[in-house]
Amino acid sequence: DPTLPSFVPPVAFVFESFVDGKVYPFVQFVRSRDAASTLAPEQSLDLVSWQSGSSAFVLVSATDLGDGTEFVIMRSLIPRATTSRLFFRLKVDAAR
Repeated sequence: DPTLPSFVPPVAFVFESFVDGKVYPFVQFVRSRDAASTLAPEQSLDLVSWQSGSSAFVLVSATDLGDGTEFVIMRSLIPRATTSRLFFRLKVDAAR
């Protein structure tokens, strides 16, 4: 909820992890556990076409922070060595 103050802003940070000898970027962020609204990562190779969900990311972990939010880590399914550019953004679908 952007109208409520929070100690941990839902800002995405991109890091890299090593899996089976390959380097993958991953995104970590804080989101509401409220099922009526979602905050989800998307990725693009060209800033035109965006992919999300299980065809683009694997959920590494979702840790309940005890205040109605969770700390989420999602890893891209695209290894860094296969592309020279990969862009990320967070998509917000808020309850109306």
